[in-house]
Amino acid sequence: MQKNIPHSSLVLLLFVVFLLCRQALPVLAAEKTYVISYSPGTFFHQLVRDRIQVVYGRAGIKADFIPLPHNRSLLSANDGSVDGDVGRVLSVEENYPNLRRINVKLMDLNGAVYTIHEDIDFYTDTLLKNLRVGCVLGVRWTQKKMKGLEVTMAHDYPALFEMLLQNRVDIVLATEASSDAVLGEMGERAAKIRKLQPFIFTAPIYHYVNKKNEVIIPRLEAALRELVKEGYWDAAKEKTYVFYSGVQSPLKEIVELRLQEAFRRIGKKSSVQSIGSAQRALLMANANGDGDAMRVADIKKIAPDSTANLLQIPESIIDITISVYTKKKVFPVDGWGSLKSYHNGFRGGIKMLEDDIPGSRTILPDAERLFQMLDQGRLDTVLEHSLIGDVLIEKAHFTTINKLSPPLIAVPGYSFIHKKHQALIPGIAQSLAEMKADGSFEKIRADVLVEMIVP
Repeated sequence: MQKNIPHSSLVLLLFVVFLLCRQALPVLAAEKTYVISYSPGTFFHQLVRDRIQVVYGRAGIKADFIPLPHNRSLLSANDGSVDGDVGRVLSVEENYPNLRRINVKLMDLNGAVYTIHEDIDFYTDTLLKNLRVGCVLGVRWTQKKMKGLEVTMAHDYPALFEMLLQNRVDIVLATEASSDAVLGEMGERAAKIRKLQPFIFTAPIYHYVNKKNEVIIPRLEAALRELVKEGYWDAAKEKTYVFYSGVQSPLKEIVELRLQEAFRRIGKKSSVQSIGSAQRALLMANANGDGDAMRVADIKKIAPDSTANLLQIPESIIDITISVYTKKKVFPVDGWGSLKSYHNGFRGGIKMLEDDIPGSRTILPDAERLFQMLDQGRLDTVLEHSLIGDVLIEKAHFTTINKLSPPLIAVPGYSFIHKKHQALIPGIAQSLAEMKADGSFEKIRADVLVEMIVP
């Protein structure tokens, strides 16, 4: 016979279950991947996205970032189609009641005026009425500022500043972060363009999540306070992250440009410093550097002591393809054993070759010298990264040297960053993935090879 549970015991049981569920909510929330939308149209919104990406990483909360049109991003965050919008001004709360603010300022939105005319010394509102004004279509603060006034619209910031340089307008209204990024890419052509003082306005930007995600707000606020207290973004404005490397051209240039672009997309700077020894580059990166530019994924197993402080950026930076070059009769490359009867040459410092190449071996620090020896018949083969070998053969006109197939080794190469910069990893990886998707990743490779080969 089933026993009846006393009413008081049932109430107590339900209360205990409620408390356990309530305590479990933050844990469950941490397991979720939050979908956050952003407007990809300007550098400013990309910069806001990149900062929020760092915040979620510091908070230990998983997040994916998807691009949506400017207004659609807000609407989707408000109706719960996505979990939040990367960043907006406070006024959005008036029209989007389901949004909840992460109540620590992320950054400032600065509205600025630019001109090429030397007789315009500073900004006043009378300029907007008396001069020809240009703006970018769809930027909300400029639309409000120019309401009822005559204005010439451009589709994007590059077109806006071209319009200014062509003297089709006297001044342009533009968001400072987006403008500065575009002007930096214009180089010397931007020298005539001046930013007037004061700003038209300055407004704080806050991150917003849908009200269903209120449970993560305290963690995000705590993470953002930490980053602000550390001066994370203030320090990043001046710092250039230096990655050491022992690789030769054109690998060095390709990896450096790809890293520079990935860092630019998160509002930071990087460079690659060449070190004569690959082993020394790794030691310097691990000791007190910012990272090592290019290594195989297994490097931490191969050299655990030399990589103890280094963390892999999970998106690959380049393909490492080691090919066999020869002037002799073409033969199939079928693993290490296919080289055992030959006199093989390769550069020192390539650990996987030093450990596994059979037969007679010549190891030199210079790839060009190895190919000269191959051309002179003093070596049977040279083993080298395909990009390095192909460029050297093309430039030196070694027309009788053949590259055998398939490659002896074909593995992805990764950049490794010092653990003190761990918070940067999600943003850099996301940038590299975006570069692969938008074609800029491959374009960097093609541009470097053209520049190296064409006299």
